[in-house]
Amino acid sequence: MEVLIGKIYQVNHKRKGAFKIKVISIYDKYIDGIVIEGKVDAILKEDRKFKGEKVTINRKFCSFSEIK
Repeated sequence: MEVLIGKIYQVNHKRKGAFKIKVISIYDKYIDGIVIEGKVDAILKEDRKFKGEKVTINRKFCSFSEIK
């Protein structure tokens, strides 16, 4: 699936879990977004991201579904 800047996606990440983001930038294999819903897990508690926070994800660990 082609991911586009400005769109909202349901993300299922192999390591960080399931969450919704609004994509703000795309570069190479990474995508930056703002968390819209859910929690982005991480190994370290201080690296977890919540609604309104910016997150960078590696697209090779994700599947995306566009939210309309």
